[in-house]
Amino acid sequence: MRPLNGANILLLLRNKSATNWEELCAGLGLNPEKPEHETLIPSLLRNLHELRQLGLVQFAVDTAAPDIVVGEIRHTQLWNQFHQALGGQRLVDLATLTPNTLVIQPYFGRPKEPVEPLDVFVVMPFLKELEPVYNDHIQKVVMTELHLRAKRGDDFFSSHEIISDVWAGINAAKVIIADITGHNANVFYEIGLAHTVGKPVVLITRNLAAVPFDVNHFRVIFYENTKQGMQDFEQKLTKTLQETLGLRDEHEKNASE
Repeated sequence: MRPLNGANILLLLRNKSATNWEELCAGLGLNPEKPEHETLIPSLLRNLHELRQLGLVQFAVDTAAPDIVVGEIRHTQLWNQFHQALGGQRLVDLATLTPNTLVIQPYFGRPKEPVEPLDVFVVMPFLKELEPVYNDHIQKVVMTELHLRAKRGDDFFSSHEIISDVWAGINAAKVIIADITGHNANVFYEIGLAHTVGKPVVLITRNLAAVPFDVNHFRVIFYENTKQGMQDFEQKLTKTLQETLGLRDEHEKNASE
C-alpha cells in the first residue's frame, strides 16, 4: 500500500492513473471492502478534502452524505505554482516522504533512471567459484520461479564510474541480495548504501560462522555447495523474497487454483 499522503494523491491524478474515488483507492492499494482498510478511509478523505481546500483538486460530494466523493476527481494547475515555491521538488519524490524520512543530497548525486524496471539487484564478490551461485540458483529463484527482473553489478556496468552504476542499481531495485562470503569490502560498502536509502537487503553466505559482528543481528541465509544444500538455499531465498516483496499471499493463492 502506498502512503495516503497528498503527494501520492496528486501523483495519481496528474498521471491520470485515477479519475474517481474507486480508481484512487485502487491506485493507493486501498480496498474499502477489507475490514483492515476501513480505518484508513477517513485519513484518505481528510487528505483529499485538504487538497481541495488548498485549490489543488476539484471534486463533488454527495449532498446527503458529505463524506462520499462522487464523480470525477481532477487536479488543478495550481500545483505548478506550488512546485516553484517548493524549489522544484518532484511529486514522485514528495510522495515517498514519511515522518522518518531524512532528506539528504547524495554524494553520488541523483541516480540515473533505469533503462528498464528492476526488482532485484545482486551484489557479490566477482569470484569464479561464486559464479554458479548467481547463474544457476539466484537467477533461477528470482527470474524463473518468481518471474522478477534481476541484475548483478557487472550487468549494470557501463563506461561510466562503476560506483555510479551500482548506485543506480541499488536505487532502482525493490530489494538487494548481498553475498557476504569472504567479507568483500565492496559488498559491505554497497550494503551500507542500500541500508542508508531504505532498501531491504537479503544477506546470504557460504560461511555462517564468519558473519561479522556488525551484521550478525540480521537474518542471513546460509548455503552449502552441495546438491541438497543449494536446493535448501533456493527454498529459503524464495520464501524470503516472497515475504520481503509481499508476494507470498499471491503465490499461495495461485498455487491453490
